[in-house]
Amino acid sequence: MMAKCRYYIIVTLVALFQGTAMHADDAAYAYLTLETSDGTTQSVALSSLTLAISDGRLVLTNTAGTQTFALTELSKMYFTTNNTTGLKATTFAEDTPVEIHSLTGIQMGTYDNISQARTALESGIYVVKAMGRTYKIAVK
Repeated sequence: MMAKCRYYIIVTLVALFQGTAMHADDAAYAYLTLETSDGTTQSVALSSLTLAISDGRLVLTNTAGTQTFALTELSKMYFTTNNTTGLKATTFAEDTPVEIHSLTGIQMGTYDNISQARTALESGIYVVKAMGRTYKIAVK
């Protein structure tokens, strides 16, 4: 039921904006980011971006090429200033102890929770180990 509802919302939004010129402020937003139901994100550059729906799929075309996404697998879409492709939403409790590593594998520290880690870290992308799983996070 939820997937069908998402489908109708996305179809309605695309229909509403069909033929309407929309511009995101180039200085503020460079990407449209789509998040799937498993938390994985895919960012698409806004440069010359067009959106269409065909056979239950969202079709995005820009100067880099064409990408398609099953509407039933999309959980949300939003504009971002940076490319977040491949990041997955963390799914552990806020009070879970975490171990943080740089993308090159250097341990940055062990923290009581993810909020404490985010406060202590500089902006960047990090690998988080928590509850026997590994995640990537972006700290802004």
